[in-house]
Amino acid sequence: MTHRIALMAEELGEISACVTKGRPADELAEEVADLFILVIGTAIAAKFDLNRAFWDKMERLMQRESRVINGTTRVSEFRDQSKDS
Repeated sequence: MTHRIALMAEELGEISACVTKGRPADELAEEVADLFILVIGTAIAAKFDLNRAFWDKMERLMQRESRVINGTTRVSEFRDQSKDS
């Protein structure tokens, strides 16, 4: 499984390079597809239902508070900043 994680990190680096270097959309699509293949393979190897995991996560995300930050809607798990001081 650790080998799969290393491969996913490598693919994520290639995705990042496509975005930061302004490469064409077809190159970005190929790198995202590579990552997707690895994610599917990981689900198969770990014997979990990726479809079910996706929809369970989407349901949890839909329950979260959203905020607009720099013009983008975010559904991160926000911490109360006043408690951090």
